[in-house]
Amino acid sequence: ISKAGFTVKEVPLKTLYSIFQNAEIEDDPTLQDTWGNLLANAATGMSIKATYIGVLKELSGADVSILDFLYGEFIKGNVSIVDVPRAVFSAQEVGKRFNLAAGDLSLIIENFNRLRICQPPSGDKLPDGRAVATFSLDTFSMTLFGFDFVKTCSWQTK
Repeated sequence: ISKAGFTVKEVPLKTLYSIFQNAEIEDDPTLQDTWGNLLANAATGMSIKATYIGVLKELSGADVSILDFLYGEFIKGNVSIVDVPRAVFSAQEVGKRFNLAAGDLSLIIENFNRLRICQPPSGDKLPDGRAVATFSLDTFSMTLFGFDFVKTCSWQTK
């Protein structure tokens, strides 16, 4: 943390305990790194929402890899945080990139939806202006919650 130019700060005990409790039993290298990133970010003074710890417990290493890819696409494209829910991803393209069978990817997307990390694309409106959310596994968008979750679980450099 110091080598990256950050000052080490005290991590709230509740956050520290929750991260350690989950990280110590993790055997997946991707998740070990993610728990480490979460702890390092907490030690730089970043606020870690308790819900993020709960969400991370629910994910596999493959899930985290997919979320890191989606987050990276936002960063490369310099997408404004306001535009996050408008960016639509093709499930087929994500499946190809990670060599996932359609059924496996469908379960992952449904889990992301359950955790409120991703959602069906928005934009359709009824004549009175109310939004229509049609659930589809063909395309999906990251939620603002999901974007912030992945950002918080990624090592933040200065």
